[in-house]
Amino acid sequence: MLKGKCFELVSVDAFGGVRVFDRTVPGNRTVTVTFAPKGVVCSHCLNDSFCVHVEFVVTHLDMQKIVMQKRKAGWNIPEP
Repeated sequence: MLKGKCFELVSVDAFGGVRVFDRTVPGNRTVTVTFAPKGVVCSHCLNDSFCVHVEFVVTHLDMQKIVMQKRKAGWNIPEP
């Protein structure tokens, strides 16, 4: 299944959290990807590596401005 059909950007909060609806996750299908100066953490994958949810968020067109601002500020945001 294509990631564009699996995932949907739900919301972005002021504290750096991005909620993603994941159709492949049973039960609670909302995953939170959190930005911090040291990196990005996915609530579903429970690590700070580059998982499919992090990839979806950092490559989403609606997130590009935020991602670029955080990278310029020195935050460790992975490149796709």
